Amino acid sequence: MRSALKAFRDLQRIELNRVGLARVLEVTPLLYQMKSETMTEFFRGVLTQIIDLCRLGHSGFISTIDGVVLTQEGEEIRMQAGIGEFDPLDPGQARIHDVIELCKHTVFGNEPPSGLRADAMIAPLRVGQNILGFVYLESATRLTDADRELIQILADQCASALENMRLNVSLQESYEHVLEMLAGVAEFKDKATGAHIRRISEYTRRIAGELGYDPETSEAWGKASRLHDVGKVGIPDAILGKPGRLNEAEYEVIKTHSAMGAAILNHDPSLALARTIALYHHERWDGQGYPEGLAGEAIPLPARITSVADVLDALISPRPYKEPWPLDEAVAEIRRESGTRYDPQVVEALLAIHHRGDLAALLAESGLSGTPRP
Repeated sequence: MRSALKAFRDLQRIELNRVGLARVLEVTPLLYQMKSETMTEFFRGVLTQIIDLCRLGHSGFISTIDGVVLTQEGEEIRMQAGIGEFDPLDPGQARIHDVIELCKHTVFGNEPPSGLRADAMIAPLRVGQNILGFVYLESATRLTDADRELIQILADQCASALENMRLNVSLQESYEHVLEMLAGVAEFKDKATGAHIRRISEYTRRIAGELGYDPETSEAWGKASRLHDVGKVGIPDAILGKPGRLNEAEYEVIKTHSAMGAAILNHDPSLALARTIALYHHERWDGQGYPEGLAGEAIPLPARITSVADVLDALISPRPYKEPWPLDEAVAEIRRESGTRYDPQVVEALLAIHHRGDLAALLAESGLSGTPRP
């Protein structure tokens, strides 16, 4: 009987470990796919997965679990998420400061744990030899060695996902810095385009959203549109600042800015969207635009949107060669050329935004009054 019970216990342990490991394998891809607005949401997800793993391994026998996720930021240990007694919103969580100090000495000072509860667990968030932080858990029932090993495996996967997220954030920040830098170059070349570039970005973002695209996509298109005229850095100042109409030869020179912009942005794959907009934002729906004479939906949608945004702002802005148009007249002009110069769906989206008064509000914020032409 004793042998049978021992064999049954061992089989149970093997099965629980199998189920727990299967849970780790199931969760791991989700960690790398997490798209959270903030790091806090990511860490709450991490903590939830670890807690779920504990409950699964014990078939629900763990009645309560208190836990906290912390990371190291330079010399500072920062609390990212908590549950139970360590919930940041719980006014009675005064112990957290003591726990943080004790865990810090254990994890980062390589000291044996002391002063913590006997059955508590510290799971470092480590990538290679680097420790990014740790998870601290207190459970109502004792965690077995197998439980602790599974939790540490999941914590390691969480750490890798965190490092991956940090690298993505770093890449995104670098991309935005490049956008800012190149947009600044274009603004330096043509002072009249500074506020124009920022408004184009906002028009593009709003039109994309009106067409049903999610905020992330709309934001990306808006940011990329800021570089639509970066090729103008290669256009002579005498042509860019000419107070009157351009002659045919000068207009041919101006038209080269699309290809110049594409060439400038062609050196980095992360700028592919901005390159597409720079190259095609002067194409027309009827195929009479430049540089390639594309027509209809052959023109990439972000470029079609930027085309409408670009002309709208050019009409309502003062230029050396013209007075600003009133907003209503500018919108009416764009509507008149819907289906010939512009994508009709993009124009309808612009009209919807205008009818809600959003365009007027945006212009008022940027200092354009929309005063009628004399």
